[in-house]
Amino acid sequence: MDFWARWRLLVVVEFYRIVEQRVVRASLQTSTPSNPSFGFPKSVRLRTRDEFSRVFDESRNGGRIFRSPLFSIFVSFPNENLRIGLSVAKKRIRKANKRNWLKRSIREFVRMNSSSLNGHMVFRWDGPSSRLEGPDVRAELERFREKFSVWRQSIQ
Repeated sequence: MDFWARWRLLVVVEFYRIVEQRVVRASLQTSTPSNPSFGFPKSVRLRTRDEFSRVFDESRNGGRIFRSPLFSIFVSFPNENLRIGLSVAKKRIRKANKRNWLKRSIREFVRMNSSSLNGHMVFRWDGPSSRLEGPDVRAELERFREKFSVWRQSIQ
């Protein structure tokens, strides 16, 4: 086989390899069903200033405020469906990527524990940015879940 015959063969093989990759990618995109139970839809978020203010006011008058060195978690309306608000001040954590990581971590915690949580909650970061470590944040959120379940049982 001469040089040009080998070259044409390599081009054809490479062409079919690329086509196969595209077909596989397209089939994965269309056949993967989205699981809405693991989403964070707008109906679960607290979005407006009034909604946040109502949770802050109600948590002081009949709700509960859970405080830790890293978070303040304001809980109100414990018998209603779960709604979550996240507040991470730029003054506390300067880097946007760290603020976004923290919000993603809290949303993941809420998704994984949504069956044991209910009511309206606002998670506010009160800790220094130096304490923004994965194990610290997860441990604080797990402590909150335990305290919340004890509190919820006491009011029922």
